[in-house]
Amino acid sequence: MTISDGVPSFRFQTVEKAKELETKGIQKFMVAVSEFPGSDSFKLMRDMASQPWETNVVRVPGWSALEDGGEPFVKAAIIKFCPDAMSPSLVLADSKSEGYILVREKGYCGGLGRTLSENTRDPQKCYELAQAASATGFSMGRRYRKGRCCVETLAFSADEYTAWQTGPENPACASAGGGFHKSRYFDWYAIQPTV
Repeated sequence: MTISDGVPSFRFQTVEKAKELETKGIQKFMVAVSEFPGSDSFKLMRDMASQPWETNVVRVPGWSALEDGGEPFVKAAIIKFCPDAMSPSLVLADSKSEGYILVREKGYCGGLGRTLSENTRDPQKCYELAQAASATGFSMGRRYRKGRCCVETLAFSADEYTAWQTGPENPACASAGGGFHKSRYFDWYAIQPTV
């Protein structure tokens, strides 16, 4: 990713380096601080970006647009350049409002329970089925098991649930002993315990 507010001092060398990156298959993202979209500096950044340039360039309309910290442009760059980025605070807020959290993709803690449905693709619907079955969690099928919603009865504490919420990048599976089981066919969700 390149951030620039003008034409580089060594224009030819810069353009050549961009071409070299292109031949190596390296994607080039550009953030151009340019008051006018027709300026030479913006056109150069647009031309050096990976194509289509519309998905690889963010234009900041001048330095005055950054006086408040530039949050809208930072967000635009993250959305365009890092589509798989995750906001831990947003995940935490969402999971608190939904009543369940995705703890582990491609794996599960404890043992897989009975199948509640074979045509449920929405986690919210599976959550409702699991709640009606007095489950502590649920698993959603992947790949050829897509659509399966399975009940989970693993006992876990409110502290474990909170740890899963606040540290989703590295969840622990202590209650079942032995940790998570890998499975390319299921994702494992925990339902928020009622205290």
